[in-house]
Amino acid sequence: MDEPKSDPWESLKCIWTAFALGAVFMMGVLTAYLWSLPFGLYMMLSLSSFHMCEYTVSALYRPRELSHDSFMVNHSQAYILATVAAWVEYAIEATLIPSLKSSTTITVIGIALSVLFYSVRVISMVQCGSNFQLQIECHKRVEHQLVTHGLYAYLRHPSYFGWFWYSVSTQVLLANPICLILYARASWMFFHKRIEYEEMILRSKEFFGTNYDEYRKKTIVGIPYIS
Repeated sequence: MDEPKSDPWESLKCIWTAFALGAVFMMGVLTAYLWSLPFGLYMMLSLSSFHMCEYTVSALYRPRELSHDSFMVNHSQAYILATVAAWVEYAIEATLIPSLKSSTTITVIGIALSVLFYSVRVISMVQCGSNFQLQIECHKRVEHQLVTHGLYAYLRHPSYFGWFWYSVSTQVLLANPICLILYARASWMFFHKRIEYEEMILRSKEFFGTNYDEYRKKTIVGIPYIS
């Protein structure tokens, strides 16, 4: 198995990030108890567990490439802005329209869908094993295989499928109607462009060629209007 990088500064960042995520989880527990159940659950799931799971899977299957970036806390500027937008919408609506945030049914549906779809992403990353990479690989590695078992027998990009629907589900959990639409639109645009580019590479002769074309015919993406 590959050995992880040895960089004291990188290790220190990872330690403090893990500590911070644990603190956020505990703050979520307190928030759920003292102020808002939906936002507390959102903190525990989206602001803590999500990032810890991303790092853990990378640590298990791609240890040589493990870094602070594996937490995905600094995924992109757009990701940070979207997260802040969800907080702002929730705070404003909880103040002005508190009844919008008090539906137990919406909370249960939101948390159930969030856990379900993120579980799909985690399972797909595990099933992909060492083939999984956060960045699109433009050059085929010797050990790179076309994964067609498990979730991949039905979904070509189950990790993208899981992340797309998970991001939308977090806004159902928060009962954020505006961000629900914005998250769906932004996520769709991101994955539409990414999948198109990635499949162009996977269909090339350097990767899987006609084998990938045959695989495409038997599977779906699972994200609306992306075939």
